[in-house]
Amino acid sequence: MRNGKLYGASGLLDTSTNKPGGLAYELSPPSTPGGEWTCTILHRWLDGQVPSFGSMAMDDDGRTLYGGTYVPDASEGIG
Repeated sequence: MRNGKLYGASGLLDTSTNKPGGLAYELSPPSTPGGEWTCTILHRWLDGQVPSFGSMAMDDDGRTLYGGTYVPDASEGIG
């Protein structure tokens, strides 16, 4: 959480490839009490990449959000 905004990551299915994917997002509070929160997609992982949950960090300036990713089936291509 920074300046009232919440940050997170979520896995989802990449419907264009039918492989796992995910996204990192920012939730901004409403401008008036009881209003709607705003969701902004910061990054999308596609084609088998999924976010590494629980390992996000923001720099001191609040301008860069860091996180990892992994490809679940990557070991199949290693010989």
